[in-house]
Amino acid sequence: MMQLKDEFAQLKVELDALQSEQAQQRQNIELRLTDCSVKISRLSALVSDDLRLNPSTTTALVGLGLILNYLSAYFIGPYIQLVPSGVCFILLLVITLTGFALSIKLPLQ
Repeated sequence: MMQLKDEFAQLKVELDALQSEQAQQRQNIELRLTDCSVKISRLSALVSDDLRLNPSTTTALVGLGLILNYLSAYFIGPYIQLVPSGVCFILLLVITLTGFALSIKLPLQ
């Protein structure tokens, strides 16, 4: 009977040690996530400040996005033939109209 109590006490100590280790790991993960979110927030603030101060950066990013949209629409249409040519033409038309609207709205240099 005494041996069972000793084994039970030993198992309880091991369980407490495992729970403590698990709590420590959880706390480390929470600290890492908090640190990561702070860094992302700082990066976001820097990028948004840069985009406000340098409209040419914004214009370049919009231009890059339009170019990538054109390439994607072309490749899914006539080149790879995932969508019919009519749908591809409509996509290219929408991209062109979006680019035109953005060129009016954004300050260009």
